[in-house]
Amino acid sequence: MSAATDYAAPAATIPAAHPWWRGRVGLVVGVALAMLVGYLGWKSTLPWSNRLVWNSLTSYLDRFQTWLSDSRNTPHPNFVFAIFNGFATFLDNLVSWFTTFFEKLTWVGTVALGTLVVLRFGRWQQAVGVLAAFASFALMGLWEQSVQTFALIFAAVGLSLVVGMPLGVIAGRSDRFLRFLTPLLDAAQIVPAFAYLMPVVILFSVGPGAAVLTTMIYAIPPAIRITALGIRGVPVNTVEAAAAMGSTRWQTVAKVQLPLARRMLLLAVNQTILFALSMVVIAGLIGGAGLGDVVTSGLYSNPALAILGGVAIVIMAIALDRSTESMANRTDPARRHLTDDKKLRLRLFTLASVAGVGLAVGLGHAFGAGGIYSGRTAQDWLLRSVQKGLDYVQNPSTWIFHITEPTGNFIVQRGLEPLTNFFVETPWPVMFVGIVAIAFLVSGLRPAAITAIMFATIGVTGEWATSMGTLSQVLIATLI
Repeated sequence: MSAATDYAAPAATIPAAHPWWRGRVGLVVGVALAMLVGYLGWKSTLPWSNRLVWNSLTSYLDRFQTWLSDSRNTPHPNFVFAIFNGFATFLDNLVSWFTTFFEKLTWVGTVALGTLVVLRFGRWQQAVGVLAAFASFALMGLWEQSVQTFALIFAAVGLSLVVGMPLGVIAGRSDRFLRFLTPLLDAAQIVPAFAYLMPVVILFSVGPGAAVLTTMIYAIPPAIRITALGIRGVPVNTVEAAAAMGSTRWQTVAKVQLPLARRMLLLAVNQTILFALSMVVIAGLIGGAGLGDVVTSGLYSNPALAILGGVAIVIMAIALDRSTESMANRTDPARRHLTDDKKLRLRLFTLASVAGVGLAVGLGHAFGAGGIYSGRTAQDWLLRSVQKGLDYVQNPSTWIFHITEPTGNFIVQRGLEPLTNFFVETPWPVMFVGIVAIAFLVSGLRPAAITAIMFATIGVTGEWATSMGTLSQVLIATLI
């Protein structure tokens, strides 16, 4: 008998199946039941003690805020605040420059520029979509606000890419640098934008500059993450072949990794634009003019106009998303095979596009088109139609009201209120230990330790009850 037949491979070890209640899910359910017992047995008996609250923290923060404001607004600020003021002025001027640029193009030139750029680097379907988007801004009577939003987005996205892409390239080549950046990127995306509005306003005042900076904080992480992912997605053997042929690190990055990661880089641009657009409304709260200001100012005074502004933001997001994705697909080296004839046709089309934009700008100035579309709009009709819809939805005699009101009441009375009572009225030691235990069972020791520190900080600041209410809202919203 041969050695091959004498040798018997060891049987594969198959893990034994356990019922769910003996696994991690069962332990989490057990902890939740223990918390429920604590709530039913001792509810409202042990709220977070005032002795554990740092009561003087508020006064310290108020004095610190006053000092920051006084130091920034003094006629001769120190070196640090001079830098803050200078950076804010630079951001304000950058937004103003983009706004002036679009106005100099005239609205005809702006439409031609956007449409022909997408037609040159993307596909005709997306170019038609961009043209339709511009037409919708004009018909809604929100052309000026849309141009202001474009200026804000271009400034924020441009700076986000200038900062994010080089860091993404470094993170794509260095595991250590990526591990260093990951917690910072997580914090920038996890922390709600409203949480850093106040520090930004204190340091940079209210205005377009503060709006751009707030947008950048949220838009830089996707630029870094996707760029790093694209660099890491380049085949290792390709990089090794370049190194074997004598390429330096810079040559490998510039001539091998970046060209092969082009589609991912354009995807990074795409996602950075969308993340920036998602901050437009919040930026409107701190002086970011444009559609965000239309939405925030109209929420209470003119809800119909606020809805119209929101629709314009959605249209802008769809147009930019489809356009940049089309450009990424069309310029992907893996899909694009350019012959000499195709290259010649593309060069001729580029020249024709430049000439078309120049002709549109010239005609716009010749016929007095102006930077802002001032022709007839459908805004009044749209506002009346939207207001009729709002009145219909809010009318107790309509069928839709009989659906929305019971649904909302059910969610609040059967979901939100009981869960809020559970989180707020459960003795705080039971709730604290239970949440940390669940974090440990689900994610491990390090996340559990971070959870313990965060919830202890919440309690020390005196916001335990309000935070528990917010937690219940988040859980209900996540469940829905």
